Amino acid sequence: LALAAFGFISQTSKEPLIREIVRMIMLDEARHVAFGVLSLKGVYDDMSASELRDREDFLIEASRLMHDRFMMQEVWEHMGMPVKECVEISKTSESMRLFRSLLFSKIVPNTKRLGLLTPRVRQGFEELGVLQYESWDASA
Repeated sequence: LALAAFGFISQTSKEPLIREIVRMIMLDEARHVAFGVLSLKGVYDDMSASELRDREDFLIEASRLMHDRFMMQEVWEHMGMPVKECVEISKTSESMRLFRSLLFSKIVPNTKRLGLLTPRVRQGFEELGVLQYESWDASA
């Protein structure tokens, strides 16, 4: 999520100083992601079916919540705006599409790299429309 947020700032900011600061932050965040991936690599191979199912459920639900959160439905409701119309604008907004792309272009390949892109997770990612990132580079 942090990589996506900073990636979005990096790609949309016109200010060179902000872009450089964000670049350095992204390098640090990438190290955090890499550490997590290295630490978890192989862990899922030895899990029982029920433990693996718990991890799959968590990954699918967390991904769905992140995906849906950026449609800002609760914000539109709270502001008294026409929710369906505003959600549709969020779905088609170029900046929000870029952000969702940046977000899942890291989650999906790292999930695959960890061996967690199981048929259940694959189906969940397919439902979110993010499976196209499966073959992308998992690095930051």
